Amino acid sequence: MSLFSILKKIANNEGFQTLILFVIILNALFLWLETYPLVMEQYSSVIVPVLVWSQMLFVIEIIIRILAYGPRNYKNFFWDFWNKFDFTIVLLSFLPEVGWFIMVARVFRVLRILRIFSISDIIRNYFNTLRATWSLVLVLGCIYLVLTYTLSIIWFYSFWEIDSIHWGTLHNAFISIVFMSLFQDVWEIFGDILKVYPVAIFFVILFYLLECTMIVKFFTSNSKK
Repeated sequence: MSLFSILKKIANNEGFQTLILFVIILNALFLWLETYPLVMEQYSSVIVPVLVWSQMLFVIEIIIRILAYGPRNYKNFFWDFWNKFDFTIVLLSFLPEVGWFIMVARVFRVLRILRIFSISDIIRNYFNTLRATWSLVLVLGCIYLVLTYTLSIIWFYSFWEIDSIHWGTLHNAFISIVFMSLFQDVWEIFGDILKVYPVAIFFVILFYLLECTMIVKFFTSNSKK
């Protein structure tokens, strides 16, 4: 068995991952104790070595995980988001605590607790789902803004003479459509239009059909994950 095969076996070993999770939690606990001056005065000889050795273990773990990809596939390690996340957190924790870097270095040391997100399968899967959800929110948000902007222009030119308060400017038209999409003051916003052009009710129906379609798309897409 080659060295790289052994390292891959270690990196994928559940016991090794549990050990790293334990060290992350222990490291977070000792970082918390470090904030108490009285505790540091009495137990600094214990706290400081634990923090140093935990940092060294994180470095060893990252090296093992990189080498586990074999002699020709190191770059594949960085294709995974969580691998890049872990590597960055460990690297930044080595910033020197001198001068202006003191506060920044301490912040990044504390951020090592965030590695629990990458170690825990449950939390990692949740965040992966959350990232996909936010991507969908971003896409639907862009569609909503484009449709709202387009309708603002169309309804501005169509209705500004009838109701200048709600449709007299492009800005007012945009705000009116946003309020309508939230089912706020619908009759107040569109009532005068319907009195003059009753057929405009079809514009309102079409608008809400589009909005409902986007909402249904959002929830059905999430339910499939």
